[in-house]
Amino acid sequence: MSDANEWQNQNISVGIHPWDVTEDWQKNIPYIIRWISQPQTKAIGEIGLDKIKGPRLSLQKEAFIEQALLAEKVQKPVIIHCVKAIDELLSIKKEINPQQRWIFHGFRGKPQQMQQLLNAGFYISFGEHFNAKSVKQCPIDRMFIESDDSHLIYKEIKANICSLINDKE
Repeated sequence: MSDANEWQNQNISVGIHPWDVTEDWQKNIPYIIRWISQPQTKAIGEIGLDKIKGPRLSLQKEAFIEQALLAEKVQKPVIIHCVKAIDELLSIKKEINPQQRWIFHGFRGKPQQMQQLLNAGFYISFGEHFNAKSVKQCPIDRMFIESDDSHLIYKEIKANICSLINDKE
């Protein structure tokens, strides 16, 4: 990891992405603890669960829970990567009962799935690819817009999403 001073003028998040979880993932916890104490670190993430890519789910769960508990300790929100593991994610959230925001990163699902997440207290982040019906039904105060992993700039994604919000037919 690079020196924290290199990032002092940037807002960052820090965490072990589920694809990067290894058998010895715990060796990275001291680095995460160091970084989360920095004022430019605004969130813990992307952390989460992915049934399609990455190591076995049980290992991902261990790393996710540890980092989610760190987020509680330092009172910072969590940015969550979740693929095909909504039930497991909801179960963990119920178990931990976090006070910090859990933000579902890059949501592309249907409105019913989004409503399930909203009912569980999640915030929803939409990127370049999204389900238009979900965007239209997502409460503005529970919505984030992101440009992560996109060839579009943030302003273009925001314009696409805002045009749907303003046209809620």
